[in-house]
Amino acid sequence: MSSPKAPSLLRNYSSISSWDSYANRIAKHSYLTLPIILVISYLFQLAYPSSDGDDDKTPLPSDYRPLHDWLGWVYFLSWSLSFYPQLLLNIHRGTTLGLSPDYALYNVVGFACYTTFTLSLFFSSSIITSYKNRHAGSSPLVSSQDVLFAIHAITLSVIGLMQVSYYDGIGMRGRQTPSRNCFVICCCIVSFATCYLILIAARGSMGKSVDPPPPYLSYLDYIYSLSYVKIFITLIKYIPQALSNAKRRSTEGWNVWNVILDFSGGVFSVSQLVGDCIAKDEWGGIKGDLPKLGLGVISMAFDVVFLVQHYLLYGGGGGGEGGGSREHSSISSKGSEGGGGEGNRRGVYKYQTLEGEADHI
Repeated sequence: MSSPKAPSLLRNYSSISSWDSYANRIAKHSYLTLPIILVISYLFQLAYPSSDGDDDKTPLPSDYRPLHDWLGWVYFLSWSLSFYPQLLLNIHRGTTLGLSPDYALYNVVGFACYTTFTLSLFFSSSIITSYKNRHAGSSPLVSSQDVLFAIHAITLSVIGLMQVSYYDGIGMRGRQTPSRNCFVICCCIVSFATCYLILIAARGSMGKSVDPPPPYLSYLDYIYSLSYVKIFITLIKYIPQALSNAKRRSTEGWNVWNVILDFSGGVFSVSQLVGDCIAKDEWGGIKGDLPKLGLGVISMAFDVVFLVQHYLLYGGGGGGEGGGSREHSSISSKGSEGGGGEGNRRGVYKYQTLEGEADHI
């Protein structure tokens, strides 16, 4: 009865082997990733130079602007590309086990807040005017790269959460259900953001019944509150993944290039923000864009933790994929014992249980 399924198993093993061979070839040249990003960013800086608004009180010096643009493109490409290794690894493995579901859900909520904040300070004329009134005429230090990254980040974060649901399931019978604490925190954040927005909209519909209006009931303060939420989520979202790695004593399922690119993006993002403040001699710009500073500094701190876990503590330095190649050979061999597609699925469950990854089985 197993003979009809044998070709399927052979094709599966062949695809795994070809993927691993391709991944190993890429891993041998992975050291070229960052230099390539630096060069491409320089080309983008030449092709798409930015400019200050005509009403900006203190525009960036012309001799600094190319560096500003280059730093922005480097951080944009680094942070944007950092999403892809994990998403591709999930597709390669056919599972998201090893990736914390709390991290995936926190990412969606956090980047939804960050995207709202960034797009509002870049496109909303009323919010920009409120910002200038509050910061002595200075414009927000939000660049076009910030906008592109925010849109890209929320899109791929949603895709990552969808992968968790598709491959392993979310819910009572799912293997990758976020923790109760994560659900409670995210529900509280959504409720807070919704109620706060309704309160501001209701005050606006009453006209000038409150004069002067309370400063905390302005749309500028609303997006500031979302920025603080993003900083809070950035602070806590890495903790479940770090604890999961420590509990399993493994970084299986967690792609290290996600961490390397994330760290690089944090360095250049903070460098651009600090460089802008130095060039303008206005340090209030950091206070005006706290999410960018917080996102960069906190991410770099946890990235150091993950790099120590991967390369020093748990010996996962092979190939930079969190042990993806090694895992697939184990899955394949155990799947062939069970016979066919269902045997493959049981093989995945068995392997993950032995490695301590399937906490929800």
